[in-house]
Amino acid sequence: MLTCCIKQHIAACSCVEACRYDGLFTLHCTAHALDLALESICDFPYFSDPAKVSKKIIKVLTNHHTTSALFKSHSKLFLLKPGDTRFYSTYIAVRRLRCQSAIRKTVVSEEWDEWAAKRDYREKAKVVSKAVLDHGFWRSIANFCHVLKPIVRLLRLVDSNMPSMGKVYPECAAIETHIEQCKLPADVRADVATIFRQRWDDMHSPLHSVAYMLEPQFQDTDFGTEVRKDFRDGVKRMVETADEYKAVLSQHTKFTNKEGIFGDEDIMSLTQDDSEHSIPTYQFWAEHGHETPALAAVAKRVTSMVSSAGACERNWSAYDFIHSKKRNKLTAQRANDLVFVFSNLRLTTRFREPEKFAEWVEEIDEEQQEALLGLQDDEQFVPAFEMEDAADSDHAEESD
Repeated sequence: MLTCCIKQHIAACSCVEACRYDGLFTLHCTAHALDLALESICDFPYFSDPAKVSKKIIKVLTNHHTTSALFKSHSKLFLLKPGDTRFYSTYIAVRRLRCQSAIRKTVVSEEWDEWAAKRDYREKAKVVSKAVLDHGFWRSIANFCHVLKPIVRLLRLVDSNMPSMGKVYPECAAIETHIEQCKLPADVRADVATIFRQRWDDMHSPLHSVAYMLEPQFQDTDFGTEVRKDFRDGVKRMVETADEYKAVLSQHTKFTNKEGIFGDEDIMSLTQDDSEHSIPTYQFWAEHGHETPALAAVAKRVTSMVSSAGACERNWSAYDFIHSKKRNKLTAQRANDLVFVFSNLRLTTRFREPEKFAEWVEEIDEEQQEALLGLQDDEQFVPAFEMEDAADSDHAEESD
């Protein structure tokens, strides 16, 4: 049973869990929990201040014809406005400010000075110019993106239509390690770690541990006591008899010890994410789990699950856009057809015009994105402290 991470649903799920129904698990939407974690983290002044200034810069450079045309003359990258209903939209908008050089060229140009001299725009231009020319602002933007990037990466993973149950536990552990290693003030780091731990406790389920221990790419991982306990508890609730439970545990030992087909490196590498011949985990167990039928039955059931309700919510949003209060006489078939066309046109547009949606297209890394957009070297995002270090080194070489 998959629900959102609001207090009412958490309370209802606690009542269901207390009844201990066999085979029934309550799972909170991972994407919603991660988005709430991002919102809570962004409420800290350390992160909210640069985000607010970034929104002002984006608003000035997109809402006025003069500034918009001036910015587009220096950059091929579109600036994006944060959306109220989309996951991690603030991060996307702030991350898009990586075209730092183009923004700087915009605010130091003569056309900008002419526009800023007008009385109606004088205050806005002053705020934007002060922030853009401040190295501390760009340092805060770099820290903002660096801290939140792994959380957003996991949110993108679970918000897709592909099953990702087995990836949640290791990714969350990696995020906690990342937060501990971030160069942040001690109090901010502690608060961020506490927020993320609370959200992880809200969305955690034994199913995460079961799927984690059944992922072939984590076969050699040294699982901790907590993960192994959740695995045993989860399997016991999923099977019907004690004999099946013992069979699953016995066959899982063969899996971890690489006995039989599980010792073939070529077969076990089929689920590696970086392989061009990669297959989903549930498909791996369906095709290669014949030596351990009891374990394969549990694995196919768990690894084929999604951990997010985002797909359902997107479908409901599309229906709400098509079948509204003013347009309420559509038949069910006509509404289904319009939603189908609307959703597919939106996907097609994102791939045909990547310069507008490159931050939202999944599985595109930085190098591919820059090559796709034709970005020049001076348009790449460079944190201010790196620019200062480079300038200092150049100055030292000139002095020598």
